[in-house]
Amino acid sequence: MQYILNSPHFGRGPAPEHAMELVVDQKAVVFAKGDTHKRLRAALNIGFTSSAVRNYQPIFERVAEKITEQLSKCSGSLTDLYAILSPATLSAISEAVLGCSVRDLGEAFVANNERIVSLSSCQSSTQILVDAIASRLPKMVRGAAMYLPIAAFKVLRAVKSLADQIGRRAIAEKLAAAQQGANMRTDVFGMLYFVRLKSRHAVNPEQSDLKKNGLTEQELVSQTGILMIAGQDTVTNTLVFGCLELARHPEFQNQLREEIHASRRGSLSTFAYESMVETYKGMDQLIGALRKYLGSTHPKQESI
Repeated sequence: MQYILNSPHFGRGPAPEHAMELVVDQKAVVFAKGDTHKRLRAALNIGFTSSAVRNYQPIFERVAEKITEQLSKCSGSLTDLYAILSPATLSAISEAVLGCSVRDLGEAFVANNERIVSLSSCQSSTQILVDAIASRLPKMVRGAAMYLPIAAFKVLRAVKSLADQIGRRAIAEKLAAAQQGANMRTDVFGMLYFVRLKSRHAVNPEQSDLKKNGLTEQELVSQTGILMIAGQDTVTNTLVFGCLELARHPEFQNQLREEIHASRRGSLSTFAYESMVETYKGMDQLIGALRKYLGSTHPKQESI
């Protein structure tokens, strides 16, 4: 599997390639191949290391507390988890990736983002067939078709354009923060832009990795869509299916709850990131649930 994923000889099929073309910038890491892909991925990994994630911990805790409050109000009644987790996921991503609130993204982006999710989950058999045929058309034809006056294409064009605007605005804000001497390393874009600024002034041989791994502003902006749009949908769906599986197996759910309570040495909100990771490493039930239901890797594995 690793060979297939890392080999340039195994490309994606036309259908998933076409789906990504509709939503994500062509310069995003998912489209890059060979050395370009390795360089972009190495650069992006800087924002997802354990030391970087420490900076995002307060964000995730705030979002988790809000989700818990909402779920406690729904206790004992039928609840649409997606309606709770989707905005919460977008909130976590916007703060952790861009350092801004959902309100700062704008109503247009949030609304169109939700419409994309609805479009992808409510396709008729005819639409699925048309998409399959369209994915096998020449790339130039597919690109031109995006500008047809079709409602779905209008939504896709709007989201791509808004994601680009949001990315550029975030870069401008990071630059302003750097000029004022503020701490930029509190979100993914801030971490990556900090590395970019350092790479521009790197002169020593020891700093050669900074130049090699630094992203240009355009490359950084181009990752906005894959992080914001694709990230929200996939994370929300993963969490919902994980909750569904736990609901289907109440006995395992109780075992998991007991293990979590037994492993706590105080309030989780006071845990340092490292102690949380070390604690969770010894929780076999939790690790098993993450692997089985969420497709997660071991906590010590740090890759995007």
